[in-house]
Amino acid sequence: MIKTVVTVKGSTIYTKDKLKSFDKVEKEVTFTDSTVPTVQSVTAKGNKKLVVKFSEPVKVPNIIAAAGSSFKINGSGLHL
Repeated sequence: MIKTVVTVKGSTIYTKDKLKSFDKVEKEVTFTDSTVPTVQSVTAKGNKKLVVKFSEPVKVPNIIAAAGSSFKINGSGLHL
């Protein structure tokens, strides 16, 4: 677990009921999962498909957004 203090700054931050406002809010946050998923295995399924198994469930759009165009096989970029 990782504990850190998160600071939110803005011109005006309102409470949910909009009765109070603040210039800055600080809150201690605990991240319970701070380990990046790792690739456990890659299996070829035919000539045009790979099945990649990660160490924990991941959302494919998040992986693509994070990795961008860095997916490569034998030095060649992949089109996703």
